[in-house]
Amino acid sequence: MRWGKRLLAAALVVTLGGCVDLFSWSPSGRFLFWPAMDSEGEGWIWDASTRTATKVSRPGPIAGGVLLNDDQDMLVFTILPDAAKRGIIETEEGSLYKGNARGGPWEKVLERTYRNGFALSPDRATLYYAEKLGDPPRYELRAVDLAHPERTRALFTSAADMYFPQVSPAGDRLLFTQEEGGVARVCVLPGARTRRARV
Repeated sequence: MRWGKRLLAAALVVTLGGCVDLFSWSPSGRFLFWPAMDSEGEGWIWDASTRTATKVSRPGPIAGGVLLNDDQDMLVFTILPDAAKRGIIETEEGSLYKGNARGGPWEKVLERTYRNGFALSPDRATLYYAEKLGDPPRYELRAVDLAHPERTRALFTSAADMYFPQVSPAGDRLLFTQEEGGVARVCVLPGARTRRARV
């Protein structure tokens, strides 16, 4: 997929051949990140104050990312080597890294996760994600302190697949989708320590 970029007045116009929902603004709104979604797996950051775009230093082919602050610290989702042959757009499984867009270094936060399987707290200090465990599979919703990735706690466990987590603006509720037997439902997990979800 080829991207065309041009500035029109104060706006950045991005033209692409498909639908991409993986754009991310920095908290202040100065920087905008987007993955190129091309064969090279590049990522770009646009500076709204200077109206310039720069290429992201990357640990691997990027298929998504989130800016954590205006210093361009960020999380990036990279596809796994064994999945690269399927193409960036089609690949949902990968690894999550934390680093700086200007030059790293990049630290692996999650070994295997899903593009639609993680979310951040409003202060961007806590990462929430769903982990697939065992056979037969069960799924566990977890929280990770990004400043101390070894600090991980389980919030909720289920036999149903979990994805699309979203955190409320106040950070006191976690929304996610469960799917089992072809039926999807939206659940709300109130509070950070509860283990029961309300549908």
